[in-house]
Amino acid sequence: MTKSNTLRCHMYVAIKRKKDNINAKNKLCIRQIIKDYDKDRKIIISKMKILEHGHWRLYRTVNARNVEKAYREFIHYLIDNGPIINIDSKWKSILLKNHNKAESKFLIDVDKPGKSIERNMSKYLQERNIQIYEHTTTLNGLHFIVAPFDTRAFEENFEFPVEIKKDALFFENIYHIH
Repeated sequence: MTKSNTLRCHMYVAIKRKKDNINAKNKLCIRQIIKDYDKDRKIIISKMKILEHGHWRLYRTVNARNVEKAYREFIHYLIDNGPIINIDSKWKSILLKNHNKAESKFLIDVDKPGKSIERNMSKYLQERNIQIYEHTTTLNGLHFIVAPFDTRAFEENFEFPVEIKKDALFFENIYHIH
């Protein structure tokens, strides 16, 4: 089977962090496999409302996941460990593992907000022929999904923190559930 016709999917991850929710006892996480972006966004938001009120950050996987590869790993896990109660959670955990990604896009995480920072980073990437697939403003800065590149050539002489991640979560939105 070629890489182009491999069964793939993305996943939403909603996180309720303690630092965003002063009264929270612990961090909560909800994962939703994406089959239809709009429908599955509504489903995960509904799960947030049912589970607990507060501030939830919604992320999406930068790289699609290789469902067939993850499925083989999942079956081996079940054979080696027998029946499990949290089967859905285990499946999603295996799907999210770095070695089960179906793509090799990078996330550039800029920890400084601002339109001028966004313009400068976009210009910097374009001047180096680094393809930008998507970018968004986060709570603390910016996220850029880009084509893979030689990270050694990435000049880290920025006046603000910049991190390159080879498999990460892309910020979608923050939801205030009441």
